[in-house]
Amino acid sequence: MNPSERNLAEPVYFVTAAVGGWKHLFTNEACARTVFDSLDYLSRTGKIALYAYALLPSHLCLLCRPLRGEVRRLVEGFADFTAARMAATLRRRGRGPLMHYLHTKSGECKPGSPVWGDLRIQEVLDRGKLRFLLEYIHQKPVSAEWKLADQRSEYLYSSACFYDLGREPIIAVVDIRGELEE
Repeated sequence: MNPSERNLAEPVYFVTAAVGGWKHLFTNEACARTVFDSLDYLSRTGKIALYAYALLPSHLCLLCRPLRGEVRRLVEGFADFTAARMAATLRRRGRGPLMHYLHTKSGECKPGSPVWGDLRIQEVLDRGKLRFLLEYIHQKPVSAEWKLADQRSEYLYSSACFYDLGREPIIAVVDIRGELEE
C-alpha cells in the first residue's frame, strides 16, 4: 500500500476464523456463547477494541484493534482458549464424532486446537477498505448465501443493531464511524 493511501492513524484488523471443515458449530448455543464470552472478556479487560462482528453458523468475522499485545498473539490465544472450551462442551454433550472429524480434517486444524480451521488476520489502514469491511460483516448474515434474518439489525449474533439502530448488541462494541470520516 502506498503511504499516501494510509489514512487511519492506527491499523484496524479484519479477523476471520472458520470452523474446521466449515461445520455449522455455532448453531450450538453453548459454542456460540463461548465465542461471545471470550470476545467480551478481551474487550472488557482492555486487550482489544472490538468494532464489529458477526458470528455465522460456521465462522466468525470481526474488526478489532489490539490495545495491549500483538494482534496475532491475541487472536491465537482467543482461538486456543475457545477451542478447548468448545471441545469440552461437545464431548460432554456426546458430540465425539464431530470432534473426531475436526481432529482428522485434512490438516486444516492445528494440533491441540481442533475446532478452528482457517484463521486469517488482515491489517486495514485505509478508510475505504474499513468502510467496506464494516458493511461486509453486517451484510453477511442476510446475504443470499446465508439468509439468517430478514434485516441485518435483526440478526442476534451481529453488531449491526448497534450501527443501524443504536441498540446494544450481545457484546458491546466501540463505535468506529468517527474514524471513517475524512
